[in-house]
Amino acid sequence: MSLASPSWLSRLSGAAFVPRISAARAEWMQGIWVVADQAVVSLASFLALVVVGRTCSQADLGVYGLAVYTLWLAVGIPNALVWVPYTARAARLSQGRRRFFAGSATIHVAVVAFVLAGSCLAAAAVAYFTSSASPWIAPMCLALAPFSLMMIAREHARRLNLADLRVQDLLRIDVPNAVLQMLLLLALARFGMLTATTALLAVALACANTFSWFYRNLDRFEFHTGRALLHWGYNRKFGLWLLVVAVAWLVGESSGRWMVGLLYGRDMLGQFVAAQGIVMAINPLLLTINNLAQSMSSHGYARGGAAELRRMAVRGTLYIALGTGAALICLAMIGGPAVHFFFGDKYIGLGHVVTSLCLGMFARMLVMPIEAAMVALQYGRTMLVAAILRLLLIVGCGVPLIWWIGLEGVGYAMAISAVGAGVVQWYTFLQLKQQPALSGAV
Repeated sequence: MSLASPSWLSRLSGAAFVPRISAARAEWMQGIWVVADQAVVSLASFLALVVVGRTCSQADLGVYGLAVYTLWLAVGIPNALVWVPYTARAARLSQGRRRFFAGSATIHVAVVAFVLAGSCLAAAAVAYFTSSASPWIAPMCLALAPFSLMMIAREHARRLNLADLRVQDLLRIDVPNAVLQMLLLLALARFGMLTATTALLAVALACANTFSWFYRNLDRFEFHTGRALLHWGYNRKFGLWLLVVAVAWLVGESSGRWMVGLLYGRDMLGQFVAAQGIVMAINPLLLTINNLAQSMSSHGYARGGAAELRRMAVRGTLYIALGTGAALICLAMIGGPAVHFFFGDKYIGLGHVVTSLCLGMFARMLVMPIEAAMVALQYGRTMLVAAILRLLLIVGCGVPLIWWIGLEGVGYAMAISAVGAGVVQWYTFLQLKQQPALSGAV
């Protein structure tokens, strides 16, 4: 057959190159949508911090930042019990079965969300009736109840769309929410009504707009109690290790802020929140690297076994060390003036705090490739041991460091705990023999 044959050309272009190019382009566009959406979410969160920091006292900014950060860590619980199992299984289901699974996941998330909101109300009651408790804890916990419900509802809609690869819907949810959030915060600031609790309630009210998305997409859900119970058994088995890891993360990562607030008061906590707000400006990069590392590691392990996974973990660690190291060094150099510029004259002299937090963030990002390898291997026990060690180190080192050197101690404790968790996971990983992919290790 001649190379110029039309049939040969059609097979060459249609069957070989076009599908590959189309698939690659589709994946690239999906990545762009996800990064753009995450940038919108992170920008809205940062601007909310700036509005609260410039309008309110340092104490209010500290309480607001502590509440938001605690909620985002608590989101790890529905992530482990609902969203990760849904993401892992939904792609293999037919459209009809997926509707039932989505309905079950929505029921599960509602139960978890109301349990978390009830826990906030219980904590508020305990703080209110405990005379020795700080007077700001009860109002914060009361505001956290509706805040947690609305934020989890928004995140549920986002995670369903991510799992179903309907990435354009992400911006349809998050852009209106972000605009409403800023309008409400600015209106409260304009009329002198902005406090930590009213800011939380304003963000919750803005996120209530997510229910309009649920109404428009009711055809994607089928609710059935029997199937919800059946799916809950699957989720619980699948996400048991992740749940324990999430709880350890919740306690460990939030402990730094709680220690600052309890040891130095809400004003110092507000300064810490402002400094960390600047560092968390790279949050889109952080989440993108984490998600990409897990996806690539899983595919690499399926393709080339332990040898390929080991190569990817080493190479990924090197790339992150070079790339994010340079970015965080630049951020550490301009961090102090940046805090002053965005948050005002009340937040001067926090450059050393930003530097220590950059160090902690660098250590956390450096262990992402090995954590992704643990996910690919499904080494749940190793991840649990690493999470518990991280918790012990961040509390055991954090308390004396924060007491000794102040706010900078949080960043150093973050770095020490991340290194400890990384050593445990690397030790386990280096014991892995040259075994084929999908060996069933747990």
